[in-house]
Amino acid sequence: MWHLTCAFYGDVAETRRSELEERLARTAKRHPVFELRFAGAGAFPRSTRATVLFVGVHAVTAAASGDVTPPETAEPAELHALAASCAAAGRRIGHDVEGRRYRPHLTLARAKSREPVDMRSVVEELRGYEGPSWTASEIVLMRSHLGADAHYEALARWPLRGHQA
Repeated sequence: MWHLTCAFYGDVAETRRSELEERLARTAKRHPVFELRFAGAGAFPRSTRATVLFVGVHAVTAAASGDVTPPETAEPAELHALAASCAAAGRRIGHDVEGRRYRPHLTLARAKSREPVDMRSVVEELRGYEGPSWTASEIVLMRSHLGADAHYEALARWPLRGHQA
């Protein structure tokens, strides 16, 4: 299941999960739906010694002429605001939330051995990539199941304000 991480909570005790869910439900009601698109690529921590390859996430905004602003210049302000609210929800229940600067992205690949890989050529080939736009319409609380059969499980969902089901 593809998803954009807004906040990483790590292990949340079951006794705190319902409180987190209540806060995320309130968060969803405060944030409207918005348009996003994938564009460009990068690698973490850097393309010369990468452990993660990703595609960037950008806002789709209408310019004064009615054209779409080029994705590489459109900062996803709505997504940053939503991510900040999701992180705050975790902090308000007393949970330690990652304090790194938020960098919206979709992870495409991880280095299998966890040893850094030179990804410069792949990042360069994907630099001009522009995917279709889509509507971000909900918050989903996900659980990661790590290991040989790694997968994600959706625990709860909340529609963003204005979402038409």
